[in-house]
Amino acid sequence: MDNIKFALAVEMGRDGFNKAALCMITPTERWAVFNDMMGICFRRRIEKQVTDFTADEMKARYMGIYRILASKWNQISMIVKSDVEVR
Repeated sequence: MDNIKFALAVEMGRDGFNKAALCMITPTERWAVFNDMMGICFRRRIEKQVTDFTADEMKARYMGIYRILASKWNQISMIVKSDVEVR
């Protein structure tokens, strides 16, 4: 886990519009999760190859990565929601 970094970024959604995304960056690949008009998308980048997965596909193929990203996504969502309520 020492070589995993998390960042917020902008990803082009499957609908062609920019979306806010949570990224998990490792030395060999980059994962991004974002929500677009078609639902939640998990995007995997290895060099120039890009693959999109639905939540169900992620649970079936990459459960460990799904859990890490879902946990971070929930943490950020709670922070954002609590910040909005304070204002």
